[in-house]
Amino acid sequence: TQSAGTLQHAGTSLAGKDMTLSATGQDAPGGASSSVGLDLAGGTLSAANRLTLTSAKDMDTSHATLHGSGLDLSAANLRNQGGKLTSSGDATIKLGGELDNTGGMIAAAGKARVDTTRLGNRDGTVAGGNLTIITSGAIDNQRGLLQADDTLTLTAASLDNRNTLTSSGAPAKGVLGKVASIVAGRVNNQGGAISVGQDLAIKAGELDNTAGEVASQGAARIEADTLKNTQGKLLAGRTLSVIVKTLRELGTLQSQGDLSFAYDGPLNQRGDLIAGRDLSLAVGGTMDNTARINAGRDLNIWADTLNNQATGELVAGRNNTINVAGTLTNAGLIDGGNTRITAGGVTNLGRIYGDGVAIGAGTLLNGAGANGGAVIASRGSLDLGAVTLVNNGHALIYSAVDLRIGGALDASGRAVGQAQSLQNAAATIEAAGNANISAAAILNLNINYASQTVLVSSELKRYYREANNNGNPAGAMLDRDSFWVCYENGPQCSQDPRWATGGRDRLLVVPSDKYPASRYGPPFDYVPPRWEGDGSSKPNEATAPVAPTYITPDYVCNGPGGDAGEGTCSYTAERFLYARDSRIWSVFDVAPPAGPMPVWVERQYPCGADWQCQASEVARRKVYDEAYAAFKATHMQLDARIRDFNADFARRLRHNFVYYDVTETVTETRATASDPGRILSGGAMTLTGTVTNDKSQIAAGGALSVVGPGIDNIGAAGTRTVARAGSMTLSTEGNGRRRETTGRYQETLASQPIEVPVGTSGGNIQVTLSGGAPGVTGVAAPGPVRVASVGLPDGNAVRTVSNPASIPDSQLFAVNSRPGAPYIVATDPRFTGQRPYVSSDYLLDLLLRPGALPGTPNGNAAGAGNG
Repeated sequence: TQSAGTLQHAGTSLAGKDMTLSATGQDAPGGASSSVGLDLAGGTLSAANRLTLTSAKDMDTSHATLHGSGLDLSAANLRNQGGKLTSSGDATIKLGGELDNTGGMIAAAGKARVDTTRLGNRDGTVAGGNLTIITSGAIDNQRGLLQADDTLTLTAASLDNRNTLTSSGAPAKGVLGKVASIVAGRVNNQGGAISVGQDLAIKAGELDNTAGEVASQGAARIEADTLKNTQGKLLAGRTLSVIVKTLRELGTLQSQGDLSFAYDGPLNQRGDLIAGRDLSLAVGGTMDNTARINAGRDLNIWADTLNNQATGELVAGRNNTINVAGTLTNAGLIDGGNTRITAGGVTNLGRIYGDGVAIGAGTLLNGAGANGGAVIASRGSLDLGAVTLVNNGHALIYSAVDLRIGGALDASGRAVGQAQSLQNAAATIEAAGNANISAAAILNLNINYASQTVLVSSELKRYYREANNNGNPAGAMLDRDSFWVCYENGPQCSQDPRWATGGRDRLLVVPSDKYPASRYGPPFDYVPPRWEGDGSSKPNEATAPVAPTYITPDYVCNGPGGDAGEGTCSYTAERFLYARDSRIWSVFDVAPPAGPMPVWVERQYPCGADWQCQASEVARRKVYDEAYAAFKATHMQLDARIRDFNADFARRLRHNFVYYDVTETVTETRATASDPGRILSGGAMTLTGTVTNDKSQIAAGGALSVVGPGIDNIGAAGTRTVARAGSMTLSTEGNGRRRETTGRYQETLASQPIEVPVGTSGGNIQVTLSGGAPGVTGVAAPGPVRVASVGLPDGNAVRTVSNPASIPDSQLFAVNSRPGAPYIVATDPRFTGQRPYVSSDYLLDLLLRPGALPGTPNGNAAGAGNG
């Protein structure tokens, strides 16, 4: 034990037991005044038991080494720059002023307590089994270490822990402990580290954790009037609770267990909030999120207004419950086991998924986002309760099971009541199962429809019509395919109107429904070409253009004078003109004779008085007569039908006619742009309200029921116009010859109204759904409902539809357009929950298996969009 007014010891002193040095602070008579009462700088003191150092003035232990099994130190100020104060037991430092431990070390194996008005620990170390630091001023721990093996307690006006976050393998710095409690007016942890093995509690007026890390492997509770966590991390192993009054930046919050954050003001979230179990987020103002907010189990969010940007994610493994007093705007991803959203208004420009989805809002808008049509899709059932619902911009509302749309949600999240208005414009609402949609006004619209008059065809054509005796056209205009000019007294005909100028007896034939030319002629290729008959003067006796089959015997004489003259005269034999294999029998629908014409052969020698011979001849004659009569009767049946035809043909001959050689131009209204709304269900569909289907599609694979006035299907009206321009030629017969007169011809026929096919509605029909959805554990694939099936030899099948190929622009699908990409279109893996999914090339691969239908000429199946 040594006591003096001032003491200076730069040497080495060892004590077998206790060592006590005390400086009273009285200056020596006549000596210079000094602020240092106990000067141990550069010295070494070691006590086997307790080391006690006391100074009424300042104490200087810079670069000294002081050790004891217990350490008690008191002074006005302590300067320990580069010094080492250690205790194998407890250590107590009590100062009336400041502690400067820059580059120094203060360490105790037991409890360590420091009371001071300020602690400067830059690049220094203060450690203990349990460490308590109480200062009325600041703690400066830049690049320093404050560490407790067990409990760490810090109380200060401010804590400066900057630049203590070290890389892996580097010596630890910052604030470390097993259990820690920090109370300070201001905590500056920029680039700093506060890390505890179990529980952590921080209560600060201001916490600046910019690029810093506050971590607890147990529970962490952080209370701050002001929090700035730009690029910083607040981490917890079990639970993390953050309560702030003023927020500048929240940064990253993560907990392996539960996480809760409460703030009365607006939140501009740029860092991730991640909880292994439940995450609770309460924001009193507007929340703007560009980061991941994920909960392994339940996510609960309360906010006045919520804006989830394109990079933002609000995801829960079980229940995702979002309550917004005002408007929720989502351009990013919202997903969960059961996703339930309640808001004054919902504007979705991104993706909202869930194994079950329920949204209740005053106004629900599902529109077009930067990455394509927005999507609200449920892997199970989907319930939407809104006063006003608008689905447009190629957006998709999809349910893999049943879809219900009403005016509100009940307590269980089921859509009930009736919405005031549902507008589906150039977008899709569909359910793989049943759909029940109730709104006072259901509008399914094709708002981008446009049409124009287009040229359908322009081609050379010939028409004709008969003319009256004055040469004026009469009757209907007929097509050239039915135009025939025929010789009045024979079978010769032509479809060239100029052939008629070859003789006055070449006349127009008017078509007949009874005797269509396709069967009866012209042309008359089944009639002998040189046949000359009697034409139209007496129709009932006409023998042209078709020659009769039975030619009667004729009395003719050879020599001068003809039949009345001299010479040899005789009767010609009767003839039957048409053979059994002639086509005329089928033309007139008469069965030909069973055999050739019977011929009577006289006996070489008369029977004389031989009665047996006479009887045989009588029998033979009877057989011949019966056969001949049957043969002739068949021909006479044919002749009767020929006479009827010739009489009808003679009545259809016209001496005057007009033919037209024109360019016929057809124009009609065609849709140049069509973007229909589509309301589809694989099962039954019930629509309650007034339904307007304007150039769009409503289809159900099951029954389609309407509770209300029915569906008002509004089609696209158009016109079809035919214009003809060219020449007209009048062909007349008179004065024993035929003449033609040609002039200009131009005519526009009256426009006909037509329906442009762009909209349909119906039930129990084939429905192709654009959404492809798995069950909670199923396989996701864009799959059509009730479509044609192509069987494969191994029992697999590819089901297809014949719709034109197109690339979907809904955010439900990922499109890979790179040449050589492994797939073209696949369902968004965030919707399938990272389950196995079916891409387009999987289906095309099935088509390449043995026995499948061929694809391209080189044997490969062509994927839509390749290249």
